[in-house]
Amino acid sequence: MDLSHLPADTAFSFHVVADAIRRHAKGLPERPALLDVGGHPGLFVREFTGAFPRWSGFTVDMPFRGSGPYLCGSGTALPLRSASFDVAVSLDALAGVPPLERRRFIVELCRVARSHVVLTAPFHHPATAAVERILDQAHRQAFGSPHPRLSEHVEHGLPDLREIISEWPGSFGLREILPSWGLRSWVTWQGLSLLHEQCGGLDRSWESWQRAHAAEPVPPPGPVPYTWVLVARRGASTRPLSGLRLPAPDADADLPELARLYARLAELYAAMPAGNTAAGEINQRLKKALLAAERELEAERTQKALPGLGTRVREALRRWLQ
Repeated sequence: MDLSHLPADTAFSFHVVADAIRRHAKGLPERPALLDVGGHPGLFVREFTGAFPRWSGFTVDMPFRGSGPYLCGSGTALPLRSASFDVAVSLDALAGVPPLERRRFIVELCRVARSHVVLTAPFHHPATAAVERILDQAHRQAFGSPHPRLSEHVEHGLPDLREIISEWPGSFGLREILPSWGLRSWVTWQGLSLLHEQCGGLDRSWESWQRAHAAEPVPPPGPVPYTWVLVARRGASTRPLSGLRLPAPDADADLPELARLYARLAELYAAMPAGNTAAGEINQRLKKALLAAERELEAERTQKALPGLGTRVREALRRWLQ
């Protein structure tokens, strides 16, 4: 799938789910049917069926209007017959569901799937919760509105991975639980996204950063994954989960500091009048930091790892703000 035209976080999530479907969904009909729950406006279905034309697809979500085959409905009470789709997927929607309704959301995913369920979501970790709060607040200060996705995570709290696994419907065995996008890489991208949206002027570096994040292979997840991918199959037994390695509570403890530095830089931009020479200086230095971070990312992607994606950006921002 060529997803280089999409935002980096969207492209990453799409790659992860498409790869999981290709790895696990074997022995399906000649024209398998895919359901995306919570995928407004229908972009994943359009990209997936465009890349794999033998598939048909449908999207269900709460907003009234969507693109392509789309139905308005709640993920906790899907208006669909049981086992009506070969594969049901949900891309990062679980964290936006109120905690008391999350188990029902997963039960409904499994109910409508004949063969497989693929779910990706961010899960709770102290560093993850802290940076989401910081970035949501930075968005509110910069634009006067909650972050379009993170505000729901902050309001509801992120789901607990062990709890979700323990409550998984018995009719679907979990066959894969893998760490996905790393929190360190995600914070870097989100911070740069905030700055790019607010001040512009980073177009060339931003486009290069986007291409690097949207490409395959993706960066390794690092100490704390921001998202995980769960794959389940109807009638299968759940693989032993005793070997599941969850991050230590104090892992990536420096990342809230990085998020705060991005938030502080956004405040500086907001306080500077257009054409201010200090803003221009910050802009030029940020471009250089972007290029350095891009080189780190490229090294990690080609397995010539330079440790600590985002370290150079964090150190540069700290110097500028002192």
